[in-house]
Formats: sequence, structure tokens, C-alpha cells
Amino acid sequence: MSATTAPAGRTTAPLGPWLVPLMAALTAALVFRGSLAYFFTQDDFLGLARARHLAPALTGPWRWVSGQGYFELMRGFGVARALPYHAVSLIAHAGASALLGFVLGRRFAPPAAACGAVFFAAHPAVYTAVYSVSGIGEILAGLGTIAAIAVAARGDAWKWAALPLFALALLSKESVILLPLALLPAPGLLAPLRPTPAGPRSPWNSRAIVIGLGAVSIAIGAVLLATDVFGVKTHLSPAAPYAVSFGPHVLANLGTYLGWTLNVCVLSMSGFEDAVDPGVFPWAVVAVLLWGIGLMTRAPRARGLAAAGLAYLLLLIPVLGLSHHTYHYYLYTPLMAAAWCVAAALDAAMERPAAPAKARGAAPHRARSRAVQWVAWSLAALMAVNGAIVVRKIETFPFSDPRLRSDALVDRALIAERVRDGLAAAAIPAGAPLVFWSPASIRAERIAHPERDPMLAESYWERNVRSALMDGLAIRVLFPATGDVSFVHAYQSAPAPARVVLYDVDGQLKVLPAPTLDSLMAAHPEDRP
Repeated sequence: MSATTAPAGRTTAPLGPWLVPLMAALTAALVFRGSLAYFFTQDDFLGLARARHLAPALTGPWRWVSGQGYFELMRGFGVARALPYHAVSLIAHAGASALLGFVLGRRFAPPAAACGAVFFAAHPAVYTAVYSVSGIGEILAGLGTIAAIAVAARGDAWKWAALPLFALALLSKESVILLPLALLPAPGLLAPLRPTPAGPRSPWNSRAIVIGLGAVSIAIGAVLLATDVFGVKTHLSPAAPYAVSFGPHVLANLGTYLGWTLNVCVLSMSGFEDAVDPGVFPWAVVAVLLWGIGLMTRAPRARGLAAAGLAYLLLLIPVLGLSHHTYHYYLYTPLMAAAWCVAAALDAAMERPAAPAKARGAAPHRARSRAVQWVAWSLAALMAVNGAIVVRKIETFPFSDPRLRSDALVDRALIAERVRDGLAAAAIPAGAPLVFWSPASIRAERIAHPERDPMLAESYWERNVRSALMDGLAIRVLFPATGDVSFVHAYQSAPAPARVVLYDVDGQLKVLPAPTLDSLMAAHPEDRP
């Protein structure tokens, strides 16, 4: 069967071509709607600071769209609330899900396309990209990528719009740079949306757009290399955050990403830590076996299963060599390729075997086709419900201290919001330096680890709050009139007009003038931590 013709037994969706995109968008919105409730956190403040000239602006092409242009565009919304930023992220993810659903829906039967689109829209690995404002780079890169694929598959002059769309994706996140290679196999991701009256396109016509996309990758890649992004030309130290090397960690990363891709059920997921996870390696083996079995049969191959698997790998290759970073949200765009595999496999399962002319339309064939389709619709609904449950569990699971959340992203957003509220209520004079000190954290560390002296080093509790505030940059963004901001582990008297911010492990705080605190400590030395 040609990948461009409708599979046997395909039914017409009640809402036509809009049903699958609508389902995908609604699923994305419902599963990740909880993100709208949270404040800024950690890396978000760096983007906000760049747009306010409190941190060096990005001047080169590296992530300019997501790291600079986006925050410049959103500057008018201020920093009092993060809701507008989270709303944009949620809408962008819903849009990417809908566009993926549209692309799949034009190639596969509606139930199969719905399963693929919902698989992506509700996948737990998307969580960090949507819940973090700074995760917009992953979403924009994925949105630009699927938009480029959708446009490039056209048979008219509009296909060349794929070039600027892909460039925008690369300027949002450079990890999609190998996409053109994934578009070379046939049948593949650029199979025409529908048969054209003029017949099949010439090989040159189908390859010209891939060559153009490859030129975009080469041009932007050359500029990134020339500007020495992450110090790749100067040979990063193995201890550097974005150090890239070849070793056993490459296979460990790949096994983790494959396992995370397949292991999405709330009953089988045992955690959501951003680190190499040997516990999901068996799921990785299952994923490879399923893909290999699919390649052994004609129907999945004709639907681009091989090309989709190649796209998944190529979109992951740029992050597999990272020695210290194994993050769920790196899967954002590769999951679109995985969704294609899901849709292609289910669409192939719906294909009825050819029947003799006299038996065409017989009840057994119709029953088999309907059964598979209802299974697919039910599976799509289950994936949406499962995604909502898993995301809610990740968002709300408590830490060892019940005041904190296990997920660092949500935990630090809540901390930053409490700090913002506490400082706003304290009416701090303009220009007053702020000294953050946490006797409560020192006491918490003494309770958690009575075997060691808590004064020897900064505790996790202090580091958690400092990270939530981006080492004080958040204070400059939220309260630009304040003076210098510092974090201390052992308090020393600070001169006026400094204010000492006594903070708890959850960000609740009390602000005192430094002389007032000095007097209290002199009067009650027993209260020193």
C-alpha cells in the first residue's frame, strides 16, 4: 500500500480534519493546565533579567528567539505574575500538539492519528518544558520543526516557507539541527499530504526542499561553531556543565531516553528524576524490539516507521554526549517522531487483508476494522487520563519536609513567590543591601544530619532557596530599586542601611534592619543557630 493512499477501512471523522488536532490541543491544555498557577523559577529569572538589561543580552544566534527575543516580546506583561508566560507556553504546546495531530491526521486513520497526537500531547516528559517559563525554547523548537515538516510536504511553492520556520526552530534550540537527514528516507515524513492530480512528484522536487533545509542547518551550525557556543572549540573541561564526550554515558543516556519514552503509565513509573535511570533500561529494550518488529512487515514500513525512528534518533544525538545533563524535556521534539511511530503502527493494524470481490463488505472484515479502531480511540482516551494523573502526581508529590515539593521546578517557583510576597510586605528602602541568612535551614540540617556539623558548609535547604532566586538575580528583577543581594551561611554584622532577610526552608521570611538583629542576638545569644 502506498503511504499516500487511505488505508482500507478508514472512516471519516465526525469533524473532518479538525477532530484529531482539536483532541490533541484539548488534551495538552487539560493535562498541563496546572502550570498556570505557578510563579517564575530559577532559569526564568535569567531571561527576564536579559530583557531588562540586568544581565548580558544574547547578541548571537544561539537560542536568540527563545532566550532573548521571547522575553523582550513579553516584557510588557511585567513580572508581578507569571501567568501570561505560562499561558503562552501552554498555548504553544497545545498548538504544537494540534499541528502534529493535523500532520498525522492527513496521513493516517483518525483513531491512529489521535493516539499518536495524544501520546505526545500528554507525555509526562513534556512536563518540565511546559511548567518552566524558560522551557519555551523546547516548545518553540518543536513547534517550528513540525510546522516545517507540514509545510515542506506541500507540493506547491509554499513548501519553501519551511526554511524560515526551521530557522526559527534552530534559533530556539539548536538540538534539531540534524532534522534534514531524517527527511531523506522514502517513504518518510515528507510523503505528500494527498495524491496530486499530476501524479507523483519528481525525485528532484522532493529532495530540493531537503537540500534547502540542510543548507539552513549548515549555515546556522557554522555560525554557532564560529562563536564557540559552550566552548566546544576550546575543548570544555570534563567538569563543565555542558561537557560533551564519548563513552558509556552515551548509551546510558540513550537507554534512559528510550525508556522514558515508552514508560509513561502511572502504575509503572517509579520517579521523575532528571538523571540516568537504569530502572527504565528494560523499557528501552522493549521499545527497540517493537520498532524492529514493525520494520519486518510491509504496512508499517510504508507508513514511514523507519524514517520516524531515524528522526527520533537524530533529534536526540545532539544531547546524548552530554556528560552531566540527562533531562526529560530534551525529549520534547523527539517525542513527535515517537508519536509518528505510534500512529503508523496502529494505522497498519487497521489495514484489512484484501478480500475476494464477492466477499467485499462482509461482516467479519468490517467487525475487525471497527474493533481495532475502537481500541485505538479508547487507547487515546486512556493516554490522556494517564497523562493528567502522572503530571498531577509529579506536581504535588511532597518532599521529606512536607512544606516542600519533591519536584524542584514547582518547589522553587513556590519559594520564589513567597520570597517576593515577603519582601513586598517589608517595604524595604530603595538602595538598601539585602543579606539573606537562614538560621532555620541550619537547624533543619542539624535535625536531618545530626552526625555532622551544619556550620561547616552550605546546606541543601540554603542552596535550594538560593537556586530558586538565581543567586539573587531574581531579587534584582522583582525589586530593581534594591541594593546588593548576598547569601551568607555564617552571619556577620552588616552596616546600616542593610536589611537582613531571615528565611525559612520554604521561602517564608522576616526582614529586619541589621542593627536590630544585632541587638536581638546580643540580648539572646542562646537563639543563635
